[in-house]
Amino acid sequence: MESSKQYIPELRFPEFSGDWVKKTLGDFTERITRKVGNAKLLAVSISAGVGFVDQKNKFGRDISGEQYKNYIKLKEGEFAYNKGNSLKYPQGCVYMLKEYATVACPNVFICFAVTDEQIFAEFILRYFEMNYHGIQLQKYITSGVRGNGLLNVSANDFFNISFFIPNLPEQRKIAACLSSLDSLIKSVGKKIDLLRQHKKGLMQKLFPRLPQGRDAINRVSTNQNVVPELRFPNFSGDWEVKRLGECFEMLQNNTLSRAELNDKCGDYQNVHYGDVLIKYGSILDLSKERLPYINNKNVAEKYEKSLLKDGDVIIADTAEDETVGKCTEIINVGEKKIISGLHTIPIRPTIDFAKCFIGLYFNSNVWHSQLLRIMQGTKVFSISKSQLKNISVCFPSLAEQRKIADCLSSIDKAIEETENKVRLLEQHKKGLMQKMFVKM
Repeated sequence: MESSKQYIPELRFPEFSGDWVKKTLGDFTERITRKVGNAKLLAVSISAGVGFVDQKNKFGRDISGEQYKNYIKLKEGEFAYNKGNSLKYPQGCVYMLKEYATVACPNVFICFAVTDEQIFAEFILRYFEMNYHGIQLQKYITSGVRGNGLLNVSANDFFNISFFIPNLPEQRKIAACLSSLDSLIKSVGKKIDLLRQHKKGLMQKLFPRLPQGRDAINRVSTNQNVVPELRFPNFSGDWEVKRLGECFEMLQNNTLSRAELNDKCGDYQNVHYGDVLIKYGSILDLSKERLPYINNKNVAEKYEKSLLKDGDVIIADTAEDETVGKCTEIINVGEKKIISGLHTIPIRPTIDFAKCFIGLYFNSNVWHSQLLRIMQGTKVFSISKSQLKNISVCFPSLAEQRKIADCLSSIDKAIEETENKVRLLEQHKKGLMQKMFVKM
């Protein structure tokens, strides 16, 4: 029955026909065991979702140590299998060396090269990208991660995984198609980086620098020179400088615990849990975790006091995702109820600000430089409200605020649209790959 089965992909270029051939990895590859010895090569590792990386960049230092001489000398175009599990590749990841000509690769990796002239390495690489190896290796993994952090996968089992392979011209055609998509995705991705850099540069020039120190506001009132480096036409004059406590009130952060939200005693019935929650300064969608009601009166009252509204700002007193004091301005919440959550300081403006302006200002270098002066600790800052109240805040007229907010928001919109384009391209590529290859 196996010999009569047809191996044909769902989607195919019109000039090709006939069955694909089933082969094991060992049929067309050879394991590489050559050692580095005394050669002076870059010591690398493999990062899931990225590929080969300099050990110094990944770990902060070269970790090869005395084992370096036993590392494998890997050349451009050859492969390495990292048996470490990850979210993207639970059974380990495989990459072909493209970043460097020759490197020193950890000898715990299984390294190999394609030796059959009728097999195009770039085509085989796509199977690894789709985790076809992982699907098959699941049955061989008899235990979880070992003491050295690697999966219990033998070289023999690894080289026994199977692939369906067409003739060489079709392999090249498929690989070229997917490579062109990769190039397009990379090109669009560079546009995102350029837009972010452009926005960062604009923010550094559209917001003025403030004097540092406890008497900053007094020195500002004396010098009267708080103006940005870059300004829109028709605007002039100094920006107004106040202490944060003069233009914002500190809100009570009645963060609700999971136990409180699940409390079922009492008879207070109609307080619905919010659609979104602020945690670490970011808005998280909790619609899937929404509770029908909170029926404890004390908890419900605490919850009501924690509700936020448009224009409120959440300051994170953590460095989550390497962002110092990330801030979120609450905008267009509509009917959603928002409560402040873990490691957040909610504040509410007591004077009029243009929509989006404060959110942008509080994520600028002007704000971060002020925050860095008072924060304590590295992960959690433990910033007191009294300290926050004395931080200097500067702002221009409402008209100029709107102009700045509109300018920077338009860049945010362009970034979001470009990110959506990348996601669509990646989805398109994933769909193509699922149809262009014979399913296991």
